[in-house]
Amino acid sequence: MPTRSELLSTILNLLSTRDTTRCTFLAIDGPPGSGKTTLGNDLATLLASKNIPSVRLDTDGFTHPEHIRFDPDRYSPEGFLNRYNYDGFFDYAIRPLLYAEDGAGRTRYKKAIYQHEGDKELVLPWTAAEPGAVVIVDGVFLHRAGLDGLWDVSVYLDVGEDTWIQRFMNREGVDWPLDIVKSYLVGGLRIYQQEGKPEEKATLKVDHDDFRSPSLSFNGKVKQFKHDIDLDIILRELKAQTAIETGMARKTYQPGGVPS
Repeated sequence: MPTRSELLSTILNLLSTRDTTRCTFLAIDGPPGSGKTTLGNDLATLLASKNIPSVRLDTDGFTHPEHIRFDPDRYSPEGFLNRYNYDGFFDYAIRPLLYAEDGAGRTRYKKAIYQHEGDKELVLPWTAAEPGAVVIVDGVFLHRAGLDGLWDVSVYLDVGEDTWIQRFMNREGVDWPLDIVKSYLVGGLRIYQQEGKPEEKATLKVDHDDFRSPSLSFNGKVKQFKHDIDLDIILRELKAQTAIETGMARKTYQPGGVPS
């Protein structure tokens, strides 16, 4: 079974033919607690050791405030599926990284626009990215229709439900009732997995139950690095798919109901 270092080397090899004249976008998708952020940070460290510039983004820095995330109530998977502020994510991170350049050929972006602590807007300065940087994005729902068209390379971390729930609870330091976790998080993820099919779309699927000994599988598709990305089309498709998924949640959710 591959080691952690072999997983990182495999991802690095997938980037070997990238177009260094622009940023390359790499997604790390998976349930909460699946190890996305840790893998992204480890990959950024490896890239730095190879003198390859990178940018780290976590979509949790671009979420809606609580009154949207927990609408219509704290149990509803609809709020979880509508978690992300995609307009802000594209305006302050993706679009400037893809298009904008300063006099030195660098792009600028914002690492986050929302702060969970205090449930408030976060105003950060613009950060410069080096030319040809690898933009490592970790988050949930990254293989949604539309958004899946952005990634040059994508990874999906597959983790057993009981495992990621326990990791999530430990990481957040919360003791949510299991019915909230199953209704809000599990309910939303099941709809996303049904619609988005992330395991099929990802360049690389990783069984990540054991961080130290991951199991890897490729989807069999030859990955071509993308050119002429139209972000307006991507954003429209992404919003339409989000609306479809939240509509499905609205139809199936009953207050107090918990999926089996």
